[in-house]
Amino acid sequence: MTTIGGNTFENCTSLTSVSIGSSVTEIGERTFYGCNSLASISIPNSVITIGNFAFSYCIGLTTVNIGDGVKTINPFAFSDCTNLTSVTLGNSITEIGMQAFRSCENLLSITIPNSVITIGENAFSDCSALTSAIIGNSVTTIGYYAFNRCRGLSSIILSNSVISIGSEAFADCTGLTSVSFGNSVKEIGYEAFYGCISLTSITIPSSVTSIDENAFSNCSDLGRIVVNADNPVYDSRNNCNA
Repeated sequence: MTTIGGNTFENCTSLTSVSIGSSVTEIGERTFYGCNSLASISIPNSVITIGNFAFSYCIGLTTVNIGDGVKTINPFAFSDCTNLTSVTLGNSITEIGMQAFRSCENLLSITIPNSVITIGENAFSDCSALTSAIIGNSVTTIGYYAFNRCRGLSSIILSNSVISIGSEAFADCTGLTSVSFGNSVKEIGYEAFYGCISLTSITIPSSVTSIDENAFSNCSDLGRIVVNADNPVYDSRNNCNA
């Protein structure tokens, strides 16, 4: 077998175990959608495509291991897997699609491999238990709302590859105390860090040429903003942007 077609096991609510053979290359859309009793899944290296909503609403799923053949995690692939605590991503993934892990509210940590270039819109939004996000050194774009409302996230380190931080990417990350920008960031989007009430200081590198409206609005503890002296657009005056 090479393909598991769309909707094949959708809403098989008593399904507890799945073993995927080493010749399967494609898992279709909504293939295991709503399989509430499925506790873990290991996707072999042969799999290239995981379809939209493939494992969405598998509320019993706690562990996911994705093999090295997968290049794209498609939109909503694991969204609303509310008990998912552990995810291992393969080393060939270049894109984490829109809302791929949205509302996985018990996910504790995520390591984005160095192969990933794009983290899509809402990819990890509402992962409220997420305390650690290690972002690989090839990511260039962090999409809109990518980590929105990840209230357990305490620090974020952006590598030198990151160019764009989308609107509300880290908005309402109320536990966020520290942000380290890489020295290639050009754009900090609209309300990117809105409501990060535990953030106390920010250093803007020389590469930043666009800080959109309300980027740091409602950061009530933010008391210090430092802009690199070589920045051509912004500077620091009395701890504020000018």
